[in-house]
Formats: sequence, C-alpha cells, structure tokens
Amino acid sequence: DDYARSMEAQFITGAISLEEEFDAFRAELENLGVQEYIDIYAKYWDPYYSALNPDAQ
Repeated sequence: DDYARSMEAQFITGAISLEEEFDAFRAELENLGVQEYIDIYAKYWDPYYSALNPDAQ
C-alpha cells in the first residue's frame, strides 16, 4: 500500500514519468502480490455489487 501510494503521488506530481516508469511500477506490484489482493477483493465485491444491482450485467 505504501509503495502504490508513493508511486501514485510521484506520477501525479510529475516527479516520475508515467510513460517511462509504468511498466516497472506494474511489475513491482505483481512482485508484491497485487493479484492476490485483487482476487480477494473481487470475491467479495462481485456478489455485493450484484445484490445491489440485480439488473446490471
């Protein structure tokens, strides 16, 4: 979380070039296990969203 927030701030402020560093940023997120976090989030978000929006596809 600290890494992502720090990089986000640096991308927004222009301290780091988004175009030049984004691939390295994504690779580091993958190394930190971001996919596991996404899977857990989706496991609970998808049913919740479906229950709130039964007509949404």
